[in-house]
Amino acid sequence: MNNAEAETDIETETSSTANGKAVGRTAVLSRRFVLLASLVTFLFIIALVPYLLYRNILHQNFREASLDSYPSPKKIIAKLHCPVKPNASITGNLEARRQPLFRLPLRTHRRNIVDARGERVKLMSTNWYGASDEDFVPGGLDVRHRREIAATIRDMGFNSVRLPYSDEMVMTNPDVPMKFWSQNADLLNETARRRSHRRTNERGQRTRSPLSGDQVDTDEEGNRQPNSRTAQPVYIDGKNDTSNIIVKALDVFDAVITALTDEGIAVIVNDHITQARWCCDANLCDATWSNDYLGKVCRIRQTEEQWIQNWEHVMRPHIDNPLVIGADLRNENRSPLGKMLWATWAAAAEKAANRLHALQPNWLMFVEGVASGNYLQGVRSHPVNPTVANRVVYSAHIYGWSGWGSLLKGPYWSRDFASFSYDMFDNWGFLLAEDIAPVWVGEFGAPDRPNTGDLNYWVNLMSFLDEVDADWGYWALNPRKPSGNETESYSLLRDDWVTPTCDYRMYDMLAKLGLRPYNSTWPLPETTSTAAPTRTARPVAPADGKQVPLGHL
Repeated sequence: MNNAEAETDIETETSSTANGKAVGRTAVLSRRFVLLASLVTFLFIIALVPYLLYRNILHQNFREASLDSYPSPKKIIAKLHCPVKPNASITGNLEARRQPLFRLPLRTHRRNIVDARGERVKLMSTNWYGASDEDFVPGGLDVRHRREIAATIRDMGFNSVRLPYSDEMVMTNPDVPMKFWSQNADLLNETARRRSHRRTNERGQRTRSPLSGDQVDTDEEGNRQPNSRTAQPVYIDGKNDTSNIIVKALDVFDAVITALTDEGIAVIVNDHITQARWCCDANLCDATWSNDYLGKVCRIRQTEEQWIQNWEHVMRPHIDNPLVIGADLRNENRSPLGKMLWATWAAAAEKAANRLHALQPNWLMFVEGVASGNYLQGVRSHPVNPTVANRVVYSAHIYGWSGWGSLLKGPYWSRDFASFSYDMFDNWGFLLAEDIAPVWVGEFGAPDRPNTGDLNYWVNLMSFLDEVDADWGYWALNPRKPSGNETESYSLLRDDWVTPTCDYRMYDMLAKLGLRPYNSTWPLPETTSTAAPTRTARPVAPADGKQVPLGHL
């Protein structure tokens, strides 16, 4: 090797060493940068969480709201004629029936529900819960007769009731202790009567005549046959004795439906939850209409087919009762998939609708959105199209805590009207604005003593519902929750189950949503509230700042 070659090798080695040191320094700097960026990100998140907690929850909800912008309680009571007293004719005559509030049957036409003449019908509903909970019975039957409660609902101005059940109630049909229905002793006679009129054929089993609690006997082909009147005594094994009759959960549920329809009130049956308990939480066993994919994890397991069979079993007794107007197929579907759940849910809803329409094609099918019932944007790409056309009503649920999926925007109780109305149109309001399909806001509500967040949400929602003229259903009627007899702050009735809580909520439903209590002094519209004129669907112009109560006189 000559000197020149040696010098070249030395230079090459020196250059390689220098390059290696440079690469090493770059790697060290890169690692330090990554660590620094991670630390900054971590600190940002740590700081962001309390900020969002304050902005979205504490800032709106730590103090009681002022209701000074509303009329005084005395003025509200005067306008609504509170308290409503029990209907005297009902307490003395349980066979009395009132005229239906609708021309039946109902169907859909574009953005509206319409009656038999094609005139718009606006559902103004309340929720009467209990059958979906652990006691398996609608609330209040230990305080009042079911007909008294039904009469109170009608006198308060509601034309329809959403009646929830659990799949567990249908699958087990447990005995219901008398303490839960002690003011409805006639259930013993009615239960005996139902069982004495049962037939083994599938189509005719336990059906009723229109608008009555009478049973309809059928032959093997399902043809109606004469039967005995309900006023006649029931004989068990040749004896007029009901002491050994056990009242089952479905017996009570059916009797409540009949009581409501005998008052002329429409009923929307709702599959609320799989396991009988308060809804809803993060338990995946109750998150959707089927849970068999979870294996033996769930106490009550069901496939999609079992879910549909439960529906058939619940609805079959009411085939001939036209005021049972439809089925709210599943309450608040939610999943880790979030909004992506819609396509699967739409297919299942369509399948269930077709099976139920095979029993009664006049039933409306209420299909709730996903993400806890609030999101219906999936209808654009995957609408629910059962074989029987013009029967689908979409449904949304909206509470102050809804909107939790938008971390930066926050729940609805922290939103201004511009942000709130944008979400409403994006999630479901477009169906009305574009004249696609009806939307029934089947659940919303607020406490009797709202905090600032509750009132902010309520005022925004009332203004929005007033503007788009959507059908609606308030949660809830019940003054007590089943578990622990806890007070229900969202209730519209006092503990006697006949005296309404006539406060800012009833006032807004009257002033903005079309509710007409039986003897209110509010100026009546030109047409009845059950056949309200159709408004021109148009977007709500978002307002700057928070919406304040409107139209308070």
